[in-house]
Amino acid sequence: MDCVANKLSDRGRPRLELSHRPEIACRYSRTVSESLKQKPNNTKKADAAATISPGRRWCFRFAAFLIPLFVLVLLELVLRVVGYGYPTHFLLSDRLNGQKVLRDNQQFGWRFFPPAIARTTRPVVFSPAKPSQTCRIFVFGESAAFGDPSPAFGLPRVLDVLLRNRYPSVHFEVVNAAMTAINSNVILPIARDCARGDGDVWVLYMGNNEVVGPYGGGTVFGPQVPSLASIRASIWFKSTGTGQLLASLREALPKKKSGQPSNVSLELFLNQKIRHDDARMEKVYAHFARNLADIWKRASMRGSKWSSARWR
Repeated sequence: MDCVANKLSDRGRPRLELSHRPEIACRYSRTVSESLKQKPNNTKKADAAATISPGRRWCFRFAAFLIPLFVLVLLELVLRVVGYGYPTHFLLSDRLNGQKVLRDNQQFGWRFFPPAIARTTRPVVFSPAKPSQTCRIFVFGESAAFGDPSPAFGLPRVLDVLLRNRYPSVHFEVVNAAMTAINSNVILPIARDCARGDGDVWVLYMGNNEVVGPYGGGTVFGPQVPSLASIRASIWFKSTGTGQLLASLREALPKKKSGQPSNVSLELFLNQKIRHDDARMEKVYAHFARNLADIWKRASMRGSKWSSARWR
């Protein structure tokens, strides 16, 4: 059997020749066969390392989702421990003369407007436990319901005086739960918070700011008519310390001068005109209808009667 073997030529270079010596042929054939066997094994190992099973892929994806979530939860816990942020409820629990009371939150509007131009609520203090022979009424709405610019002569105050004169034997508590420049996207969280106030009647005088208010079709205070799920998720996220921290960092970033006034007025919306037949109006109508239905549902769950003014 002829085999190939290495021999040195006269010039010292290796050359191939046929060898008839059995020991050289066997030694060489074993070396070649072992090297050929090793190559496929190495290739298989490389392929096995490069191929990841579906189970491992899902584990990596799950870990990629959990790690950022864990960081956010940890950040939220730290912010709460150090007391960072502001309260977001419309009514805050407090004590007055040793008694539990619910009072207004002057920082409630910070979730929806920059703090520098956010409007405040009307000062309110009342007992969570409604006294006997008392009719408690909540008035919800925007500036028209609030009584801007003189709340002392607004709807809640006028309603209070008329009812007291008409029914002197009944003690009425009329709570002004309205705010300037808001719309139904903001009124819904207010109504949810006032549901624990044990109201007998809810008065809804709303609809004037559905376009120019927060998340409306012509608003200047954020995104215009996103989906209702996005709106409610954004409102919830801003109630957390993490959301408030991110919002404050965004407010701290340098901004271009836009020439906009520093207060809430109609001048803010001069460049945000929107026609009645604009495509965005359909979403505005749908959001208003859904928010109104959810407010009515909340009132019904608490056993409160309610009255509303139609919006056209």
